[in-house]
Amino acid sequence: MPVVRQKFHLPRRPKLWSHLSFEKDKIMKTHEFSAALVAFAPLAERHRMEELQSLASIFSGGKTETVSARLKQIPAGYGVSSSLKVSLSVIEAGLLALGAKKQAADVKAVLSKFSGDCDGSVNELVARIKTEMGSRSAKSSRERKPVAPADGALARQIADELTSTVLDSSVFSGILRRLADSKQVSTPTLHVIANRFLGNSKIYKGRKPVIDDIKKRQAEDLLDASRRAAVKWAG
Repeated sequence: MPVVRQKFHLPRRPKLWSHLSFEKDKIMKTHEFSAALVAFAPLAERHRMEELQSLASIFSGGKTETVSARLKQIPAGYGVSSSLKVSLSVIEAGLLALGAKKQAADVKAVLSKFSGDCDGSVNELVARIKTEMGSRSAKSSRERKPVAPADGALARQIADELTSTVLDSSVFSGILRRLADSKQVSTPTLHVIANRFLGNSKIYKGRKPVIDDIKKRQAEDLLDASRRAAVKWAG
């Protein structure tokens, strides 16, 4: 009698995880980690599900960054309930089984961050962390020094000096050294100088691209002057 082979079909991937992508070499961002916790939450008992969802809220807001970067903003010494630690450990093991080593490492880092003694519920802990992170962010914003506006008069003066000495490499280089010093010429002022000298309205970021453009223009003007001199001499 012929042997009849039975066909076995693996179950489809649960819709619960359909929006998650576990790439072996991918580092999770905060919103991805939050989504993963929320996706795993319904697999746990009700109180563990609520703990995972509450913890996820720490990573769901703010700018998109790596999980490790967000953890650095959280003060040390906090601890979570043993049930939440078990839930995270299970998720870590599951990710390792899927071959998602970097994602598993992120979960392990979260476990390490909250390895302290549990003091209150997870909701209370999350509220304290969010309050402290918000306070730090506000303090950082207050301490950030306002950027001084460009010095228009100085910009006009130096731009005129660049124009008048563009063919004198020695003097021109001295002006460039002055422009490279942020204590002598602020970055906003440097941007205005470049635009006046180059005759454009380019938006710059930082100082190096500005200096490079000024040097490039001088090189072009020197070459042009050299060509004109050669034509004049030949004529």
